[in-house]
Amino acid sequence: MEESLPGEPFEYGPAEGTSLAVVGVPYEEVLTVHDVPLGETIATLDASNPYEGLVVREAPSDDFLASFDSETGAVVATGRTRRLPDTEWPDTVWNEVRVAAMTGWARAAHLAPTGLTDDLTAQLMDVLGERPEASTLIELGNILGETIASEEPTSRVHIVTRPIVFEALGEVTVDVLNIGDDSLLGYRLHIFAIPAAEDWMSENPGPFTLRAATRTIICQSHRGVTADGLCV
Repeated sequence: MEESLPGEPFEYGPAEGTSLAVVGVPYEEVLTVHDVPLGETIATLDASNPYEGLVVREAPSDDFLASFDSETGAVVATGRTRRLPDTEWPDTVWNEVRVAAMTGWARAAHLAPTGLTDDLTAQLMDVLGERPEASTLIELGNILGETIASEEPTSRVHIVTRPIVFEALGEVTVDVLNIGDDSLLGYRLHIFAIPAAEDWMSENPGPFTLRAATRTIICQSHRGVTADGLCV
Protein backbone atom coordinates (compact mmCIF):
# COMPACT_ATOMS: atom_id res chain seq x y z
CA MET A 1 0.00 0.00 0.00
CA GLU A 2 1.08 3.59 -0.67
CA GLU A 3 1.07 4.46 3.03
CA SER A 4 3.59 1.70 3.85
CA LEU A 5 6.21 2.93 1.37
CA PRO A 6 9.19 5.01 2.54
CA GLY A 7 8.98 8.74 1.99
CA GLU A 8 6.08 10.64 0.51
CA PRO A 9 4.40 10.95 -2.91
CA PHE A 10 6.22 13.36 -5.22
CA GLU A 11 4.48 15.10 -8.11
CA TYR A 12 7.55 15.64 -10.29
CA GLY A 13 7.87 12.17 -11.78
CA PRO A 14 7.21 10.45 -15.11
CA ALA A 15 3.63 9.75 -16.13
CA GLU A 16 2.35 6.18 -16.26
CA GLY A 17 3.50 4.47 -19.45
CA THR A 18 6.53 6.72 -20.03
CA SER A 19 9.46 4.82 -21.56
CA LEU A 20 12.62 5.56 -19.58
CA ALA A 21 16.28 5.09 -20.49
CA VAL A 22 19.03 4.34 -17.99
CA VAL A 23 21.12 7.54 -17.92
CA GLY A 24 24.23 8.77 -16.16
CA VAL A 25 25.34 5.36 -14.85
CA PRO A 26 29.12 4.90 -15.33
CA TYR A 27 29.93 1.85 -17.45
CA GLU A 28 31.64 0.10 -14.51
CA GLU A 29 28.37 0.18 -12.54
CA VAL A 30 24.74 -0.96 -12.84
CA LEU A 31 21.42 0.60 -11.88
CA THR A 32 19.75 -1.31 -9.08
CA VAL A 33 16.00 -1.94 -8.84
CA HIS A 34 14.56 -2.31 -5.33
CA ASP A 35 11.37 -3.72 -3.86
CA VAL A 36 10.69 -0.33 -2.22
CA PRO A 37 12.71 2.94 -2.27
CA LEU A 38 16.05 2.20 -0.56
CA GLY A 39 14.84 -1.35 0.08
CA GLU A 40 16.10 -4.77 -0.96
CA THR A 41 17.70 -5.02 -4.41
CA ILE A 42 15.66 -7.30 -6.69
CA ALA A 43 17.32 -6.67 -10.07
CA THR A 44 20.13 -4.84 -11.85
CA LEU A 45 20.05 -2.96 -15.15
CA ASP A 46 23.25 -2.93 -17.19
CA ALA A 47 23.50 -0.76 -20.31
CA SER A 48 27.31 -0.71 -20.54
CA ASN A 49 27.72 -2.89 -23.66
CA PRO A 50 26.33 -1.24 -26.83
CA TYR A 51 26.24 -4.62 -28.58
CA GLU A 52 24.12 -6.20 -25.85
CA GLY A 53 21.71 -3.33 -25.21
CA LEU A 54 20.05 -3.28 -21.79
CA VAL A 55 20.64 -6.45 -19.76
CA VAL A 56 18.41 -7.23 -16.78
CA ARG A 57 19.61 -9.62 -14.08
CA GLU A 58 17.95 -10.86 -10.93
CA ALA A 59 19.49 -9.89 -7.60
CA PRO A 60 21.21 -11.12 -5.59
CA SER A 61 21.61 -14.29 -7.73
CA ASP A 62 22.78 -12.35 -10.84
CA ASP A 63 20.72 -14.73 -13.00
CA PHE A 64 19.93 -13.44 -16.49
CA LEU A 65 16.31 -12.29 -16.87
CA ALA A 66 16.09 -10.41 -20.17
CA SER A 67 17.90 -8.23 -22.67
CA PHE A 68 16.62 -5.44 -24.89
CA ASP A 69 18.25 -4.28 -28.13
CA SER A 70 16.72 -0.85 -27.55
CA GLU A 71 15.95 0.86 -24.28
CA THR A 72 12.71 2.15 -25.80
CA GLY A 73 9.90 0.36 -23.98
CA ALA A 74 12.27 -1.71 -21.84
CA VAL A 75 11.81 0.30 -18.64
CA VAL A 76 8.33 1.81 -18.24
CA ALA A 77 7.12 4.13 -15.49
CA THR A 78 4.08 3.14 -13.44
CA GLY A 79 3.33 6.76 -12.60
CA ARG A 80 4.36 6.51 -8.93
CA THR A 81 7.23 8.61 -7.57
CA ARG A 82 8.39 8.93 -3.96
CA ARG A 83 10.67 11.43 -2.26
CA LEU A 84 12.75 10.53 0.78
CA PRO A 85 13.54 13.92 2.35
CA ASP A 86 15.85 12.50 5.02
CA THR A 87 18.34 10.99 2.54
CA GLU A 88 21.01 12.59 0.42
CA TRP A 89 20.95 12.99 -3.36
CA PRO A 90 20.75 10.87 -5.53
CA ASP A 91 18.70 8.64 -3.19
CA THR A 92 16.10 11.34 -2.55
CA VAL A 93 13.65 10.69 -5.42
CA TRP A 94 12.61 7.24 -6.65
CA ASN A 95 10.48 6.09 -9.58
CA GLU A 96 8.47 2.89 -9.67
CA VAL A 97 9.06 1.06 -12.97
CA ARG A 98 8.16 -2.13 -14.81
CA VAL A 99 10.97 -4.06 -16.48
CA ALA A 100 11.35 -7.72 -17.52
CA ALA A 101 7.95 -8.71 -16.06
CA MET A 102 8.77 -7.26 -12.63
CA THR A 103 7.88 -4.06 -10.82
CA GLY A 104 10.30 -2.21 -8.55
CA TRP A 105 11.82 1.13 -7.59
CA ALA A 106 14.95 2.81 -8.98
CA ARG A 107 16.68 6.14 -8.44
CA ALA A 108 15.02 8.88 -10.49
CA ALA A 109 18.41 10.54 -11.09
CA HIS A 110 19.27 7.66 -13.44
CA LEU A 111 15.99 7.35 -15.36
CA ALA A 112 14.79 9.71 -18.10
CA PRO A 113 13.04 9.66 -21.47
CA THR A 114 15.10 10.33 -24.60
CA GLY A 115 14.14 12.16 -27.77
CA LEU A 116 15.54 13.29 -31.09
CA THR A 117 19.04 12.44 -32.33
CA ASP A 118 21.11 14.72 -34.56
CA ASP A 119 24.67 14.89 -35.91
CA LEU A 120 26.96 16.98 -33.71
CA THR A 121 30.28 16.41 -35.49
CA ALA A 122 30.59 19.77 -37.23
CA GLN A 123 29.50 21.74 -34.15
CA LEU A 124 32.08 20.02 -31.94
CA MET A 125 34.83 20.71 -34.46
CA ASP A 126 33.78 24.36 -34.69
CA VAL A 127 33.95 24.76 -30.91
CA LEU A 128 37.30 22.97 -30.58
CA GLY A 129 38.78 24.49 -33.73
CA GLU A 130 39.97 21.13 -35.06
CA ARG A 131 39.10 17.47 -35.32
CA PRO A 132 39.82 16.37 -31.72
CA GLU A 133 42.24 13.59 -30.83
CA ALA A 134 42.97 11.82 -27.55
CA SER A 135 45.10 8.92 -26.36
CA THR A 136 42.08 6.81 -25.35
CA LEU A 137 38.37 6.65 -26.17
CA ILE A 138 37.54 7.52 -22.57
CA GLU A 139 39.69 10.64 -22.73
CA LEU A 140 38.10 11.63 -26.05
CA GLY A 141 34.64 11.05 -24.61
CA ASN A 142 35.37 13.28 -21.62
CA ILE A 143 36.78 16.03 -23.85
CA LEU A 144 33.67 16.07 -26.04
CA GLY A 145 31.34 15.77 -23.06
CA GLU A 146 32.92 18.77 -21.35
CA THR A 147 32.62 20.71 -24.61
CA ILE A 148 28.81 20.73 -24.34
CA ALA A 149 28.58 20.71 -20.52
CA SER A 150 27.44 23.76 -18.57
CA GLU A 151 29.47 25.44 -15.85
CA GLU A 152 26.51 26.83 -13.91
CA PRO A 153 24.96 24.56 -12.89
CA THR A 154 27.86 22.13 -13.09
CA SER A 155 27.03 19.31 -15.47
CA ARG A 156 27.77 15.68 -14.71
CA VAL A 157 29.73 13.92 -17.47
CA HIS A 158 29.71 10.11 -17.44
CA ILE A 159 31.15 7.49 -19.78
CA VAL A 160 28.17 5.11 -19.89
CA THR A 161 29.33 2.39 -22.29
CA ARG A 162 32.56 0.43 -22.30
CA PRO A 163 34.92 1.75 -24.98
CA ILE A 164 34.99 -0.69 -27.89
CA VAL A 165 37.22 -0.93 -30.96
CA PHE A 166 35.97 -3.15 -33.79
CA GLU A 167 37.10 -3.27 -37.40
CA ALA A 168 39.25 -0.16 -37.07
CA LEU A 169 36.52 1.97 -35.52
CA GLY A 170 36.31 3.00 -31.87
CA GLU A 171 32.99 3.63 -30.15
CA VAL A 172 31.97 5.09 -26.79
CA THR A 173 28.87 6.76 -25.32
CA VAL A 174 28.84 9.75 -22.95
CA ASP A 175 25.95 11.22 -20.94
CA VAL A 176 26.05 14.91 -20.05
CA LEU A 177 23.39 15.67 -17.43
CA ASN A 178 22.24 18.64 -15.35
CA ILE A 179 22.49 21.48 -17.85
CA GLY A 180 20.09 23.78 -16.03
CA ASP A 181 17.05 23.59 -18.31
CA ASP A 182 13.44 23.15 -17.18
CA SER A 183 12.61 20.59 -19.88
CA LEU A 184 16.00 19.32 -21.06
CA LEU A 185 17.97 17.18 -18.62
CA GLY A 186 20.99 16.76 -20.86
CA TYR A 187 22.47 14.94 -23.84
CA ARG A 188 23.78 11.52 -24.84
CA LEU A 189 26.79 11.61 -27.16
CA HIS A 190 27.48 8.53 -29.28
CA ILE A 191 31.07 8.92 -30.43
CA PHE A 192 32.95 7.15 -33.23
CA ALA A 193 36.72 7.56 -33.60
CA ILE A 194 39.52 6.21 -35.76
CA PRO A 195 42.51 4.57 -34.00
CA ALA A 196 45.99 5.51 -35.22
CA ALA A 197 47.42 1.98 -34.92
CA GLU A 198 47.36 -0.17 -38.05
CA ASP A 199 46.55 -3.14 -35.84
CA TRP A 200 43.25 -2.06 -34.26
CA MET A 201 43.28 -5.25 -32.15
CA SER A 202 46.48 -4.24 -30.37
CA GLU A 203 46.44 -3.50 -26.64
CA ASN A 204 46.78 0.25 -27.17
CA PRO A 205 45.51 1.16 -30.67
CA GLY A 206 45.29 4.91 -29.95
CA PRO A 207 45.47 7.80 -30.19
CA PHE A 208 41.92 8.18 -31.46
CA THR A 209 40.68 10.89 -33.82
CA LEU A 210 37.02 11.86 -33.91
CA ARG A 211 35.19 10.56 -36.96
CA ALA A 212 31.59 11.37 -36.03
CA ALA A 213 29.36 12.10 -33.04
CA THR A 214 25.60 12.07 -32.64
CA ARG A 215 23.61 13.80 -29.91
CA THR A 216 20.40 12.44 -28.39
CA ILE A 217 18.38 14.73 -26.15
CA ILE A 218 17.53 13.52 -22.64
CA CYS A 219 14.37 15.07 -21.21
CA GLN A 220 13.28 15.83 -17.68
CA SER A 221 11.17 12.80 -16.75
CA HIS A 222 8.28 14.79 -15.31
CA ARG A 223 8.00 16.87 -18.49
CA GLY A 224 8.24 14.05 -21.00
CA VAL A 225 8.72 13.93 -24.78
CA THR A 226 6.44 15.02 -27.61
CA ALA A 227 5.46 12.75 -30.52
CA ASP A 228 8.10 14.61 -32.54
CA GLY A 229 10.84 13.66 -30.06
CA LEU A 230 11.18 17.05 -28.39
CA CYS A 231 11.24 17.72 -24.66
CA VAL A 232 7.98 19.17 -23.35
